[in-house]
Formats: sequence, C-alpha cells, structure tokens
Amino acid sequence: MADQFTDQEVSQLRGQGECFIHRHPREDLDFQDQLGLMKASLPTTVTGSHELGRADYLVLCDTTSADVVVQLPEARDGREFVFVKTNAANLVRLVPAVSQSINASVVGATFAAAWGCVTVKAVDQRFVVISNTAPVTFL
Repeated sequence: MADQFTDQEVSQLRGQGECFIHRHPREDLDFQDQLGLMKASLPTTVTGSHELGRADYLVLCDTTSADVVVQLPEARDGREFVFVKTNAANLVRLVPAVSQSINASVVGATFAAAWGCVTVKAVDQRFVVISNTAPVTFL
C-alpha cells in the first residue's frame, strides 16, 4: 500500500541504515556538538562597554555598577541579537555602526527596565527592533 513504509525506509528512520537524505550520527553527540547543530550559542554576559562578535546572540547586560554600552556590528545578513537587562540600576545603550541606524536613529537606543528584553534584526543595512518587553527610547 502507498501509506506503508518499506523495510529500507523504516531502517532509515530508525537510524540503522544508509540514509540518502541526511546522515544519522553513529555516536552520541556531546553538548557542544548539539549546540553547533542547533546553531545555538551560550549567552554572553557583559558589563561596561562591549562590541558584539560573531558568536554573540543572547546578550545579558549586567547594569549593576554602570550603564552597559553595546556596539552593534554592521547590519547585514539578517543578523539578530537579543538583549536582556539583568538589573534595575542604570541603562542599556545600543549603538549602531557608523552610518547605520536602529529604527532610523543613527545615535542609538536605550532601555532601562529590569529584565527587559529587546530583540534587533538586521534589515537592509540597518537594525530594526522586532520585539521588546521594555520601553525603548531612540536617541
């Protein structure tokens, strides 16, 4: 019948046979390999000033002793960053690269609420706030 799997297809689904669509691992993956496959990254905790790098995605901003100033990279390739402010004191300031902007602001944006979360995404050579749980002030 058309709705039943062949023995070869069942073997492929169980990871016991040769699969022509993708590869099944022959051994258990460690945590770092699993993160790599999920394209996940560990959170980065920052204080003071921080320039975002390739590995950054989830950025925990510890504003306990001072404002956190985050320098965004050039807006390209649909890059996305999530910022979480982990303390009630001070501000988080997001600064775009030279000649770029965040929601049309070439100076940047700030947010102040504890545990506030702001997500930005690169769209057409600029960053756009696509989600926020805290009020954002554009400078």
